Amino acid sequence: MARRQFGNIERLRSGRYRATYWHNGIREKAPTTFITKKDADLFLAGIQKEISDGTWKRKDEGNQPFAPFALQWLES
Repeated sequence: MARRQFGNIERLRSGRYRATYWHNGIREKAPTTFITKKDADLFLAGIQKEISDGTWKRKDEGNQPFAPFALQWLES
């Protein structure tokens, strides 16, 4: 089997798999665990494509309280 070029997959005690990867010096985790290693691998392949396409976005990016956003918008 070829060595993975992007991300890591770890088997948990439950038998499920956790996918993690590094982006801009920050370790990111998949939002869920996976039943099969192949599912985790497909997730990582999708993330790698998003990063290379420039469409990747941190899962919590854009989630900010409305009031500071509104004040900033009104000031601009």
